[in-house]
Amino acid sequence: MPHISLLLYYHSDVTGDETAETVLALPVDPARGFYRIDGIPLYAPGLACGDVVQATAEQPGSVLVFRRLLSLPATAPYRYS
Repeated sequence: MPHISLLLYYHSDVTGDETAETVLALPVDPARGFYRIDGIPLYAPGLACGDVVQATAEQPGSVLVFRRLLSLPATAPYRYS
């Protein structure tokens, strides 16, 4: 199954600005916009490899943008944010 890129927007506590990061993900249920993060978000707070998220395109055919966290992987005993 091919990877897709998700765009993550968030507020950076380091720079004090709104910023963006891309991360690789695998489709779980693309019709509903569900994807499993398959990369390591380096700076995005509260997200990790294995999380299932919902992402949608702002316009048809455009990049997918993170909307919300749906579930954590069963192997994630701790969550730091």
